[in-house]
Amino acid sequence: MTITIELTQEEEAKLRKEAEQRGTDLKTLAHDLLSLNITPKLRSGRELLAYWEEHDLLGKVFMDRPEDGPELARKFREEANLDIRL
Repeated sequence: MTITIELTQEEEAKLRKEAEQRGTDLKTLAHDLLSLNITPKLRSGRELLAYWEEHDLLGKVFMDRPEDGPELARKFREEANLDIRL
């Protein structure tokens, strides 16, 4: 499916800057952002972790802190396994 979205110059500049910081292209970033915002209602950390892993999103969630990414992902997995309800 293809959709067209009109952005202001400021919105486009922000999107380009974010894509550059993440080392990706605009299409991929836009897709990832939309995907993260239309996830099904998840009831626990375990369900959220499973969804992120199924869609290869876990590493992308921690892109803003690449130096901490592996440690944050490990901690998130540990906490998700506690199966606390959201």
